[in-house]
Amino acid sequence: MDSKGSDGANPSGGLLEVRKGTFYGTTGFGGTNGDGTIFKVTSAGSLTMLHSFDITDGYVPSGALIRGTDGNLYGTTASGGGNGALGTIFKVTVAGNLITLHRFCQQPHCADGAEPFGGLVQARSRTFLGTAYGGGTNLDGTIFALSVP
Repeated sequence: MDSKGSDGANPSGGLLEVRKGTFYGTTGFGGTNGDGTIFKVTSAGSLTMLHSFDITDGYVPSGALIRGTDGNLYGTTASGGGNGALGTIFKVTVAGNLITLHRFCQQPHCADGAEPFGGLVQARSRTFLGTAYGGGTNLDGTIFALSVP
């Protein structure tokens, strides 16, 4: 990662090995917009930035990426997402095409949670579970499940 952050800064969440010697990860900051990145790095040291977040699709990726049973990568951002959202759940292909699956704090009183942290786990073939730092009934956070079509 370059010290000025053009290709990302503050790697977070660890690396996910998708193919032997090919790893995927996130940075919490840096990139084109300063809002974090998704990158690919090989064991030989070749680095490719796959996606640069902007506040509309998320800000500060949090937790490690996971690989879904469909072969895509899934993760969360702790903030951003447009329309007053406070974090997202996203899907990204290994080529870097990102789709926002959920924007947090879009239900009254943030019943769905806000500011997800800690990454995701896949419970069933298309259901992902995680935790959010804020929101919920008493604004003390939530445990959430998202079924992906």
